[in-house]
Amino acid sequence: MMPVLNAHNKEEFPPAHTAEHLLNQTMMRMFGCGRAVVAHIERKKSKMDFVLDHKPQRKEEKEESFQ
Repeated sequence: MMPVLNAHNKEEFPPAHTAEHLLNQTMMRMFGCGRAVVAHIERKKSKMDFVLDHKPQRKEEKEESFQ
């Protein structure tokens, strides 16, 4: 029997996991960045960190969101 190396006692919350995938794809499409470097997804509090090559301007955010 193989040992379990990274067991955790948290139950996954499927809608949050799906949201993580959707947000990763949205950020990749809108800002050309990679997937989140840190993703901590839970029911009550979540956090995702992305590395961008520049700070998006408000105008750029608005233009991208309507394409």
